Formats: sequence, structure tokens, C-alpha cells
Amino acid sequence: MRSADALAALDIWGCEVDVAGHTVTIPAVPAADWFVAILAEDVGPILPGLLDSEVDKLRVMMALMDGAVTVEELADLSQQVLAEISGWQWWQADRLIRGAGAYWREIGGELGRRGVDLHRISLGEALNIIYRLCTATMNQEERTKFEFELSLPPAGVDTAVMYDAQAATVTAYALLGPPPVPPTVDAP
Repeated sequence: MRSADALAALDIWGCEVDVAGHTVTIPAVPAADWFVAILAEDVGPILPGLLDSEVDKLRVMMALMDGAVTVEELADLSQQVLAEISGWQWWQADRLIRGAGAYWREIGGELGRRGVDLHRISLGEALNIIYRLCTATMNQEERTKFEFELSLPPAGVDTAVMYDAQAATVTAYALLGPPPVPPTVDAP
């Protein structure tokens, strides 16, 4: 599994995105805003959903209506933004958010009990905390299965572009165990 990008978790980040030749800005918003956008399942939860400028929202909508950008291209841009801001692969971030939403009584309760306020922390930090809550009580077999399912890209994702040999080796060792050690031969 690709480890979370430490820098993403250290602050609440915004970013600029080029949509059909126009630069639009997703402001620095806390984890709670990302959770609301993704869990609400509105059309375009990130683009144009998280844009705070009405001008930027209008630019994106006009580009979509004019055919300068497609719904699929907006979805791809949104996935790139989610990965950049969270420090996780976009599907990992999406799965952690949706999984937390599905079990919000447990996850939200534990976050509250620990004093974690999603209105005050970055998306990356929130996902790191949720990951830790999910895996804290798992045995090695359960954790390996969880990490495998979390890291498995959805159908159609070009994994060759993002192949990380070190992460693949770590995952292989987690699933299969370390390679066998050749026997030593005593010298005569």
C-alpha cells in the first residue's frame, strides 16, 4: 500500500486546477467540507462543488455546457485533486471517507471521544486518523486484507503510471511473507 504523504496531513491545503484553459481555485477547506462534499453525492462534489468563487463555478459550468470539458474529464480532475490534497491515492481516500460515513456512529463517536474536530484538521490528517482507528485492533491477517482491499485500484485505473516498486515489494511481503533464506553451509 502506498503510504500517506506526510506533507498533505500537515496543513489544510487548497489548490489551483486548470479547467478548459481557466485556472480555478479550490480553497483550503478542512476535512469536514471534503466529507460533506463526497458523502452528499451531489453532481460534481469536488469540481465545481468545492469551489467557493461563483465566478469559478460559472466558468466550470460554462466549459461543461460548451463542450470544452466533459463530465469524465471533470471526474478525472476531481480525482487528481482528491489525491493531491489528501496524500492518498484518490480511491483510498474515497473508500476511507465512504467507509467512515457508512459507520459514522462508531467512527464519528470515536473521533469525538478523542477530541478530533474535522472542522479544524486537514483531509490527510483525518484520513490518517480514520485509517489508524480501523486498523488499531486488527490482527496481521485482518490488516493485510484491509490494506489490500483499500489499495486495490478500481477497474479501469491505469496502474502502470503509478507503479511504486517499493510499495509493491512491501505489499508482497505482507501477503506472502519474506523470501526464503538459503541454507548456510558450514565450511570444512
